[in-house]
Amino acid sequence: MVSSLIDHETKWWKPNVVKALFLPFEADTILKIPLSQNLSDDALIWIGNKKGVFTVKSAYFIAAKLQVDKDVGESSSGDLSALIWRNLWKLKLPAKIKIFSGRVCVNGLPVYMKMMERGIQLGWDCPVCGDEPESLIHALISCDFALSVWSLWQDCPLHLLLKATDLIDVVHIFCSSPNAEHLEYFFAISWTIWHNRNLLVHNEKGLSPLQVWDLARNVMNDFHEANTVLWPMEHASNGGWVALLAGYFKVNVDGASPLDDHRVSGVGAIVRDDSGNIVAALSKALPSHYPVEWTELLAME
Repeated sequence: MVSSLIDHETKWWKPNVVKALFLPFEADTILKIPLSQNLSDDALIWIGNKKGVFTVKSAYFIAAKLQVDKDVGESSSGDLSALIWRNLWKLKLPAKIKIFSGRVCVNGLPVYMKMMERGIQLGWDCPVCGDEPESLIHALISCDFALSVWSLWQDCPLHLLLKATDLIDVVHIFCSSPNAEHLEYFFAISWTIWHNRNLLVHNEKGLSPLQVWDLARNVMNDFHEANTVLWPMEHASNGGWVALLAGYFKVNVDGASPLDDHRVSGVGAIVRDDSGNIVAALSKALPSHYPVEWTELLAME
């Protein structure tokens, strides 16, 4: 209590007690505070209003101000996250690479360092180079093998990759590029590097850097050509259902994530033939609640 720091006879602070309990600069500040000659009893004072008395209204205004300050502090990271996810949805890449891209952005790949953190003993060193611990950024960028692949991409900002310490920062750089194709190349190459890593982990023969680069380029070209053939009138579409080529099927998927975190998310899919007839449909509840972006990716999976 404050009263224990005051000499009631002299009506002033007890210097020895104050200096013993507080740091020197704190004690100097306290000893300079003037005291009332009345020495009133200690009391709790509410700083939320001028009267010093607690009210729900004053508490509401304090809580609202704290929330505003919190939102302002998080705005930059929120904008960054929104920019990345908006660009992920626009990727002209196969669904498996989109799903891979989403896992990269949430640090969801099972690299050895992450598995060690979860108590799973699979080793520590990179399975490709064997020289350094396998983190996410090492596996996809700073590994000597990965750098050999990146160097084959003519437009790759290799000097930025060499300085990178956080993969999300690298993704943001490509999201900010005026050439949208650069982000597609980044994730396509990252996927093929990870694919080669998995071949080695499962005791299969790995690829050379040139083969990995060719695989990434072929995946992109094949996907673009397939979409050009299947949807030649895409830009002229009126937004209605467009008939498929004979023998092809169309799959529509969607995911739903409730606002209430206590309920689970769900996914659905429907398959139609070239006449528009429903061939198959699926509705499935997921084992837990997931963010909207994850739910949409799981629906495609």
